[in-house]
Amino acid sequence: MTLRPEWPLVAGGAERPANQGTFSPELRTNGIQRAPAASGRVRGDRNRERSAVYDVEPAHIEGITAMAVHQHRNLKGGFRLPSLQSKRTPRAPEAAVVAAAPARSVQAYVFATARVLMGFVFLWAFLDKTFGFGYATQRGKGWIDGASPTKGFLGHVAAGPMESTFHSWAGATWADWLFMLGLLGIGLALTAGVAMRLTALAGTAMMALMWMAEWPPARHLSNGAQSLSANPFADYHLVYAVLIIALAVVSAGDALGLGRLWSRVPFVSDHWWLR
Repeated sequence: MTLRPEWPLVAGGAERPANQGTFSPELRTNGIQRAPAASGRVRGDRNRERSAVYDVEPAHIEGITAMAVHQHRNLKGGFRLPSLQSKRTPRAPEAAVVAAAPARSVQAYVFATARVLMGFVFLWAFLDKTFGFGYATQRGKGWIDGASPTKGFLGHVAAGPMESTFHSWAGATWADWLFMLGLLGIGLALTAGVAMRLTALAGTAMMALMWMAEWPPARHLSNGAQSLSANPFADYHLVYAVLIIALAVVSAGDALGLGRLWSRVPFVSDHWWLR
């Protein structure tokens, strides 16, 4: 019986003429010796309920050329609906980014609020010591009245390794100006949200000097009285210093402040430490 397929063989996606040969049922036995010949695909009987796909290979059995027919199944079953692919839910990373945007906005405003409050601490200290509002500085004893803003604080240092040094600085003109300008500059910069890096440096230096002047580790003062120190290390000066550094690191001046405009100034953009 001669097998003459009506359809062209397809190999590798390109059509070519079918190879003719002799079909023999004995090809199903184990004694087949296949010759290296081209393979193709032939469609089965149209009357079948499911069309079979065959691989046809010429083979030689005792000098007779035959066609070996092997049935293969399509292991990649299933199909996809294009309409369902267009309605996919967002990926996990994309959803995380969308959800994190409001959180970043809230975080920025929280840091901005802390920055403004910290700035007011320094500004109030400057105003009270300058005009004598009657709180920490008595009325009529402000800087504008001729009193020294450093004499009362540094003159009463009674503990620590720099006790005598602070006594020599108390009431000095340069110390008064440096102290008051520091309070004003740090307060304005924090309130406006500009020069956060320089402000962090100046604020940390001022808090460190004030921490050494009060010297929390001491249990007793130089006159023998108890120091009444609430904590031997972490007092409010240290907390202020850490907070100012954190505000500079997170660029807290960009929200509720002039930080973005300040960073666009040509001179400031050329010097990173001024941002």
